[in-house]
Amino acid sequence: MNAPKEISVLGLIYKIQYVCLEEVGQDKLGWCDTTGLMIYIVEDQPKSALANTFLHEVIHTINYSMGINSGDEENLTNRLANGLTAFFKDNPDAHKWWTSLLKDSTKRKATRKPTAKKKSSRKRVRSRK
Repeated sequence: MNAPKEISVLGLIYKIQYVCLEEVGQDKLGWCDTTGLMIYIVEDQPKSALANTFLHEVIHTINYSMGINSGDEENLTNRLANGLTAFFKDNPDAHKWWTSLLKDSTKRKATRKPTAKKKSSRKRVRSRK
């Protein structure tokens, strides 16, 4: 599957650029420019690290979009990305199920079959004139 070139986060479209490690140095594997709506991700990393970095940067975009600004944001973002990446990796069936719940969710209709109207058990009383 091809890596996404852009994502939508709460109505904002972020473009994603994949860069070489040599271009950015050894201290970063990804970063998010919330002003320019850009995500940069180092592509020269193992797949599990790439998955974690991608999710990490997405969490930053969510934090920004929702006005979540904690003094400990980087630490919290790391922990969330690490935990969610581990969960999705360790529980692929749960992840597939969860994803399936979101697919076409707007197109799904109630699956209950219409029930026939129940006849009233009350007897009709004729009026006497």
